[in-house]
Amino acid sequence: MGFAIGSVAPDVESSMALGVPVMVILMAVGVINPSGVDASDPPPAIIQWLKTASPIKWTIEALCVSEFRDMEFADTDRKRWKALRDLPKMGGLALVQNGNQVLEALGLSDLTYEVIMERLTMLAGVSLLLSWFGLAWFGPSFVDSDGDDTSSQNDGSISKADTCNTGRGEMNRAASSITPKKPLEAPLVR
Repeated sequence: MGFAIGSVAPDVESSMALGVPVMVILMAVGVINPSGVDASDPPPAIIQWLKTASPIKWTIEALCVSEFRDMEFADTDRKRWKALRDLPKMGGLALVQNGNQVLEALGLSDLTYEVIMERLTMLAGVSLLLSWFGLAWFGPSFVDSDGDDTSSQNDGSISKADTCNTGRGEMNRAASSITPKKPLEAPLVR
């Protein structure tokens, strides 16, 4: 997502100003509600779309599915009351005995790790395509530098011939092709 946002921004400051709020929103909608999910009350359409676009959501779901699928919490060799005492006691996951119950409470019982990783890969591909399109249309403009040292001929005034339009304003052609007269030498250390 950072590549896609950075590719359409004109400079670093703009990409940071745009990227941070977008990532905060994607983090906020990507987090799983620990108290469980009510399947009869779906979120609004914009929230569902943001959740689909959130790489954080897919990553958290992949971690939960890979961790909790077919996991047993209760020790079946113990006495019944002692086993109940060791189970979680609060929240939407109270008295769960295995990982499949946790996934069901979180609304992830029908997902598999492979499906989630396919969706995360598709999201990464879409993000890279958006980055490519962003760079193709909004990317940086480059100035052709013919290697002439125009700084020695410059009397301090900049003519129209010395400037070029880069798409983001005028740029001094002489300043873009200045090369040092003498290479810098490293100090001798003994």
